[in-house]
Amino acid sequence: MPGMQANGHEAGAVQEELPELFIADFSNIVHRAYHGMGAHSDLLAPEIVRAAHNIILETAITHCFQGARIVFALDGGYSHRKQIYPEYKANRVESVDRPPALVTSLEGTLLKDPYYQWRGTPIQIFGYESDDIMIGLANEHAQRGGKSFIFSNDGDMLQAVNSRIIVLRPRKYPEPPDIYDESKVLETYGFPPSGIPHYKALQGDDADNIPRIPRVGHGTACKLIQEYGTIHAVIRAAAMSLLTPVVSRNIVEHKDSIFLNMRLVTPVEIPNLCVVYEGIMRQPPSIV
Repeated sequence: MPGMQANGHEAGAVQEELPELFIADFSNIVHRAYHGMGAHSDLLAPEIVRAAHNIILETAITHCFQGARIVFALDGGYSHRKQIYPEYKANRVESVDRPPALVTSLEGTLLKDPYYQWRGTPIQIFGYESDDIMIGLANEHAQRGGKSFIFSNDGDMLQAVNSRIIVLRPRKYPEPPDIYDESKVLETYGFPPSGIPHYKALQGDDADNIPRIPRVGHGTACKLIQEYGTIHAVIRAAAMSLLTPVVSRNIVEHKDSIFLNMRLVTPVEIPNLCVVYEGIMRQPPSIV
């Protein structure tokens, strides 16, 4: 918060530009590492979780204030998105999505072991995904005048980027993360962060089993949002045959899927998240 000192890694940085809250997509980072280990994954699950914790800590120390808080966001099980779309993430089998060895290490031993020395606060809220937790906490902090980093490889997180929220996308360790501020999102996609959910609603998401709109791939979805800004304007243009005949027809025929996709990629407001946030900020600093 105001008055904090910049750490040694950022000695030349402007104090006001450094965040006081570092929110890591712990479930996503750990799962990627686990599945990258192949046949050795189960045996190394506890070490993978600890290594992910340490990588997050190292990244936070490099980019944040002394006195900053670190949050480790975890998925909270069954999501409301399954209620509105039962096929959500249905492409993932239980042994892949929640492998027992990893669940035991991540949600059992480390979350419940009072002797494990977390440098930060693990947060898991039943019924809500880590995406909802991360964006919700960052927005709460922004409303109170603070700045945050979200550390995640999930492209959905880019919709949260604004003057007070920056997304760090991890690369292969030990390479530094890619830093996405508003200008970087605009440079990459050709539209501002507010266009990300509209783009995702058109393109779909294979990883989450969110359906694609036929003949609307990455390039077409980007161009449509660059030109029209929202899915509502795109659908109106399609209905007026302002797009190519094939794209117009597919968008009109699949408009219900587009609106459903928009609901699936939009963060859900978590009741009483402000209480969770205040509890985090009362914790001792993670970076000292």
